[in-house]
Amino acid sequence: MADLNSVQRPVSELLILAKISIPGSPDWVAIDNQAVWVSNNSKNSLARIDPDSNELVATVAVSRAPCSGLAAGFGSVWSPSCLDQRIDRVDSATNTITAQIPVGVADSEGGIAAGAGAVWMMTSQNGTLSRIDPATTKIVKQIQVDSGSFAIAATTQAVWITSTAHGVLIRVDPHTNQVVARIQTGPSPRFLCTTTDSVWVLNQGD
Repeated sequence: MADLNSVQRPVSELLILAKISIPGSPDWVAIDNQAVWVSNNSKNSLARIDPDSNELVATVAVSRAPCSGLAAGFGSVWSPSCLDQRIDRVDSATNTITAQIPVGVADSEGGIAAGAGAVWMMTSQNGTLSRIDPATTKIVKQIQVDSGSFAIAATTQAVWITSTAHGVLIRVDPHTNQVVARIQTGPSPRFLCTTTDSVWVLNQGD
């Protein structure tokens, strides 16, 4: 097994190419082919940054207290709201809200994912995974996973969810909407990301 220290790099060694000022409390980030998007909880908005010029080019008003992640996909940016209990769909071409989907938000420190033909989000603390059809912006399936599951990532072949309460990484098959694997992790797993062949999980407990 590789020495874990060999894959660590101090933040002080990273080269900063640009600093962009976003007044307020910028938080979640999503990236598409056109822009970098940043949610702003205290301003109830999304900031749109042009990655070519490193400039803030648009500010989009969204529902109150955007939280629980930010996702880009299907020509849109998907922004959950903790206070209004819904997801705003923002058209990435026009910077306007085109739909508002009433859903629960399992936790403010959760996540939303766009991939595998749908938008996915944990919508209750008891383990409800909601599948949203981007064509209709309707919830088309609710899948039961472990309770205390909040953060999520999606690829073309799988939807991955961490159960912070139970210390497992859950794999859902998007073709069958079934849980197909539970993988033991370290304590209190939360945020995660995927590569072409791996899933990386941050265990907040250790």
